[in-house]
Amino acid sequence: MKRLGHIVLALAILALSGTSAFAGTATSNLSATATVTANCTISTNPLAFGAYDPLVANASTALPGTGIVTVICTNGSAATITLGQGSNANTGSTAALRGS
Repeated sequence: MKRLGHIVLALAILALSGTSAFAGTATSNLSATATVTANCTISTNPLAFGAYDPLVANASTALPGTGIVTVICTNGSAATITLGQGSNANTGSTAALRGS
């Protein structure tokens, strides 16, 4: 009789614990938001003129030079780029500047 009681008790424990062993699945949507700060970065490459000869070759002809300015901004922001004339502002030093 004692053995039968242990078996019944073991079966009752298994029956009760078995109901929580089956798990279900559910899905739901998760909302996500972000605030993107307006921002820009600027980088440059050196402006290289090469050999300059103010007495002969470049006495009456300008020496062109090429440089690169790169600006990257977050969507919706804008950059304003200005170039100073440096120490030779009264000589037309930026007369040939152009953007592309």
